[in-house]
Amino acid sequence: TGHTSVGDTYFVRSLEFAIESTQLASQPFDLRREAAASDAPQVHELRGLARALSGAATRRFWSGPFRGILQDNFAFSSKSTSSPRDAGEALSGLEYHKEVEERLVGWSQRIAGHRVEPRLLEGLSHRITGSVRVGDRWVNLGSLGSGSVQLVEALYPLAIADQGSVVGIEEPEIHLHPRAQVELVRVIDEASRDRNLQVLMTTHSEHILFGALGLVSSGVAGHDDIAVTAFAREGDIARATSHSVDEHGRLSGGLDQFFETGVEELAALVESTTDG
Repeated sequence: TGHTSVGDTYFVRSLEFAIESTQLASQPFDLRREAAASDAPQVHELRGLARALSGAATRRFWSGPFRGILQDNFAFSSKSTSSPRDAGEALSGLEYHKEVEERLVGWSQRIAGHRVEPRLLEGLSHRITGSVRVGDRWVNLGSLGSGSVQLVEALYPLAIADQGSVVGIEEPEIHLHPRAQVELVRVIDEASRDRNLQVLMTTHSEHILFGALGLVSSGVAGHDDIAVTAFAREGDIARATSHSVDEHGRLSGGLDQFFETGVEELAALVESTTDG
């Protein structure tokens, strides 16, 4: 989900040009030398491709699928990172960027009902923890449910991403209640609009997908703001199929083997409670 731009289209055209051009594929090509000596269209195409690749590499933020807090506190990181390797680096990053902390704290309140905040530990040199205020005391984040725990790492790249960046989040639904998953989708949509982000997500959750399609059906997002690609195993390969979304939030062709399980289980439950 996210928003496409002319730059994205140009990047795809440039990449296709570079791949399909047998002339460029079969001969050595010095971009700087040719650019200085010629105004050939392929030179401008490759220059655009180089700029797009360079920009994408410096404006990408990523949250992997292995998230959680397995200890009470972490070493305070000496630097901020856009793609933290663990909760310690994410919590440390919030100390470096207070505006990012405000975003993430607000999001955690909306999604999980907890204001998750970083806290430097007194008496322990260069240690940091994640905490939630309960009444007049702090509760360590590691003592909460796994869904609340993983939100810090999952949302940190989204919170710190610069204007126009690409953000990747693998399986954001991990350990979250269905209602919280839908709210998470709304948070991601709002963040993408506020800073013109393009968000790439992988998911196994129908709640995440329904939440995204619901943005379209309710008019919050346009049908061309969301792109859905399904991956299905066929023997030893995985085949990708793109599905368009109409203005009512409906997917073209449906998703094979994705929604059926829930429907079949519900039908079996209803049948078992029906007399006769």
